[in-house]
Amino acid sequence: MSCINRVRWGLTIIHLLFIGPLAAEVLQPQQIWKRHLIQEFSQDLCQPRGYMQRCLKLSQAQCRRTAERKLNLCLQQLPIPPQVNALAEGVELSFRAGVCAGKRIERELKSKASQTPQCQEVEPWL
Repeated sequence: MSCINRVRWGLTIIHLLFIGPLAAEVLQPQQIWKRHLIQEFSQDLCQPRGYMQRCLKLSQAQCRRTAERKLNLCLQQLPIPPQVNALAEGVELSFRAGVCAGKRIERELKSKASQTPQCQEVEPWL
């Protein structure tokens, strides 16, 4: 995965952190924080006209399952405190988890990507 894509995944997570339900409460129990993050990540990543559905030809359900599974695997590898401050360590954890999930998704689905010029160029998807 290119450096640009890694940054995109991470920035998507940070963006979600501040506009989604995670921003409603600054301090959240780990499980609630994870659940919200996974839900928002998969919802944002699997937009109908987004890269995952257009270039990887995944259905909405397939896309959401893949995104949720990969992000959950990445979250399991991170040292997440019992209570997550969404505005402090939550930003860093979200970024790291997003980059990790992006790499995993890319590795798993790279061979299925459309070869159209639109899908080969990263910039329009950022």
